[in-house]
Amino acid sequence: FSSSSSSSSLGPVGVSLPHLDTLVLNEDPRWLQADILSTWHLPSLQTLRLELSPDFGSDRFLRVHGHHLTTLSLHTPVSARPFHSIAHYCSYTPNVESLFFQLHHPPSFALFPPLPSTNYNIATPQQGQLHLQGQPLPPPPPPPPPSTQTLSNLKMIGIQGLLHFRGRSFDDGEEEQLHRHLTAMVRSRARMPQLKIIRLVDFDPESWKSEERTAREVARWQRWQLRWEMLGVRWEDREGMLMRVPDALLELLERRDLDDEEIYSDEEMAVDEELEGFSDYLSMSSTSGMWD
Repeated sequence: FSSSSSSSSLGPVGVSLPHLDTLVLNEDPRWLQADILSTWHLPSLQTLRLELSPDFGSDRFLRVHGHHLTTLSLHTPVSARPFHSIAHYCSYTPNVESLFFQLHHPPSFALFPPLPSTNYNIATPQQGQLHLQGQPLPPPPPPPPPSTQTLSNLKMIGIQGLLHFRGRSFDDGEEEQLHRHLTAMVRSRARMPQLKIIRLVDFDPESWKSEERTAREVARWQRWQLRWEMLGVRWEDREGMLMRVPDALLELLERRDLDDEEIYSDEEMAVDEELEGFSDYLSMSSTSGMWD
């Protein structure tokens, strides 16, 4: 879809596509895609790949269709301008089962602020208001009820890395952002009671090479392995295999005598204290894991 000054080229209000279940949508308000499709009948829509814009433009569409979605994939372009939070989009999709977002999406993962009020910024007819078949767009639907503070159906979170972005590896230059996302997920675990999988969608297990990993990195990855193991969540690589720190890297860690303060951020250490029973689990846990 694209914007046009000719109203007849934008398509009709009330299109019905009863069997459409997957959609790719650019929310940039300049292209009018979300406004147009908000008038369509899409009863089978379940999967949405949303190309994000700093100029949030999918409010109308998500208010109409968001409750149908079971898979939401957020794709964030590189921009110096801020984007809405992941929680903002989740507030429209209470039935989502699989959520994907990109590692560099700011700010960190979190659940849930109240659904913000929205300025639709639709121009008046004198300013060239969007028309479809000569008719103005219908008024925005009423806002949904306040968030229940829970994604009760969410089973999987996929974090898409930077593997295919300018040749960078999964967490190259974004290590701290990854740990911030994961720390926030642990703190939101009670609001995602069905969560079973966290997958690093672009993480190549071949990237485990001892000459490229510091002892601090190894320790942090191993700690995440144990945190999710304790919480009953699979911690997976791009192949869907359980993430495991190789023995060669664990040997590297054993050769270094690092204090926790040298390894973990303050937020990570605080999360470990908040996880009931984690210190005991950590002291007696082996790296064999619960799914071997």
